Amino acid sequence: MWYILVFVTLPHAFVDQKPIFIFQYPTFETSQQCIVWANENTDTIQYTILDAYNNAKGHEGVYCVEDKVLNEMHEDGVLKPNPKGTMML
Repeated sequence: MWYILVFVTLPHAFVDQKPIFIFQYPTFETSQQCIVWANENTDTIQYTILDAYNNAKGHEGVYCVEDKVLNEMHEDGVLKPNPKGTMML
């Protein structure tokens, strides 16, 4: 299962402290499905981020991430700008 993960840009946020938004819906069976949806729904992604974070300036990265990678990232407690197993859009 693939998910869309977005790094949110906030004023006065440090580089290593950027909020992360994970879309729980929709989910995708393949990375290609995820990429196509993200590319065709850029406005939806932007509006969702702005609605979720009142002071957001936008987003800095949109990634398609496998569920096993999300689990590893959660277990490690560390997120890198381009985590292994993700695809930058």
